[in-house]
Amino acid sequence: TGEAVATLAIDEGAHHAPARTALSATKSGAGYVLNGTKTLVLDGEAADLLIVAARTSGQPGDTAGLTLLLVAGDAAGVTRSHLSLIDSRGAAKIAFDGVEVGADAVLGEVDKGWAVLEPTLDRAYAGLAAEMLGSASAAVSIIKYAAAKMNQERHELMVEAMGLQGLGWEGEGFSKDELNVTRGMLRSKGNSIEGGTSEVNLNVVAKRVLGLLDHQ
Repeated sequence: TGEAVATLAIDEGAHHAPARTALSATKSGAGYVLNGTKTLVLDGEAADLLIVAARTSGQPGDTAGLTLLLVAGDAAGVTRSHLSLIDSRGAAKIAFDGVEVGADAVLGEVDKGWAVLEPTLDRAYAGLAAEMLGSASAAVSIIKYAAAKMNQERHELMVEAMGLQGLGWEGEGFSKDELNVTRGMLRSKGNSIEGGTSEVNLNVVAKRVLGLLDHQ
């Protein structure tokens, strides 16, 4: 189809810390030999191409000495183990055992991978924050819609259960509690248009949860 999946292979510990990269890329002839493990690689199990952050000099924690290398997902010495995530997104633990790559595998400059990696991650963080904000907005919309619907149905059931006593607005033939229930039922109709109409909330859910477009 001409399509390929590429992913970043960065983290090696329990926390996101790209500068702590220890996976080594040792010079071998014109290319490099990779040894080490990336503990959490999103889409790593299915990726055709791995963009691997490797250490060509310095110590873990140094931003200098990092090099980005392009490695085929099915390269000899690459072992991928499936990881299960809460959101069901594919992920893998990837081990590199004597993986050989050529000089043309270097993305950018040797030892200066951080100059490429840092702005790339900044954009990824911004995208993730936007995604999380969209999810939070959708959750609020679901709660608003459900709360309005439940409040309206509760009051309607109470009025229905009261029979003729649920039809009063004022007068001696109705108790204060009966009048409050009837007025509460009428007031609940406003829940559909206050704090974001039900139509707007459903539209938010359709776009951000179901992924539907306006014309759908």
